[in-house]
Amino acid sequence: MISLILSMHCRNVSLRGIAATLNETFDIKVSYQTIHNYLRRYEKLLSDYMNSLKPKFSGNVNVDELFVKIDGQMKYLFAALDPNTRYLLCTILSQKRDHKGARQLFHKLSEVTAHNKINHTIKTITSDALLAYKSAYKAEFLNDVATKTENPPKHNFASGIRGLVDNNIMERVNNTLSGREKNYRGLNVDDTPMIPLFAAYYNLVREHQAIGKTPAKAAGIDLKLGHDKWNGLIKRAHIYNKTGGKIRVWEK
Repeated sequence: MISLILSMHCRNVSLRGIAATLNETFDIKVSYQTIHNYLRRYEKLLSDYMNSLKPKFSGNVNVDELFVKIDGQMKYLFAALDPNTRYLLCTILSQKRDHKGARQLFHKLSEVTAHNKINHTIKTITSDALLAYKSAYKAEFLNDVATKTENPPKHNFASGIRGLVDNNIMERVNNTLSGREKNYRGLNVDDTPMIPLFAAYYNLVREHQAIGKTPAKAAGIDLKLGHDKWNGLIKRAHIYNKTGGKIRVWEK
């Protein structure tokens, strides 16, 4: 039943719609707030395990941002994607569409790709013409002593939807997430479970039409989750959390 709730949530069914389906199909009566509580509970269970996964990284990154409505206020979700595997690398929720938000995205990107350590892994970063990306790129990759290298990543700035270097892959991901946000008529809190659960759904559960597999599998992460991927993922996360971060074989 939890798998069904998570699946409907990530397939753009509203909280009230999920509650109505459970009532009409299974004669289970729950409020939409109960559904929200389930989503928050399982987002917390999955988050640490998802962050522990280490996808193979091509070195190329596409970045973009979109509007999201939270508690009646417009905010911005910055996101970074590996265009080769379609793996969603990281997201940052920002108050404004500015240097600070873009810098936070690049800083988190440096961490999740281990660029800020010994191996400088990022080769190219493709973005639109938002000036905040240009200033954040200089601050993070040219001026910051922790990430500065003799051969910094190449910044493909002001890339359009079409052209020699384009950003249409990232635009399509943002359009998908934007459609879900609209169906919820705005999010209630900054730490909404919608965004982390969408990342899990996008990377680990849903097969990407363009590559015929999940982005995680394309990035070398094959968890063998079985037919009910949400159920398999929850079991993996439970074992991970229960053993204090030690991933053990839990199925034959």
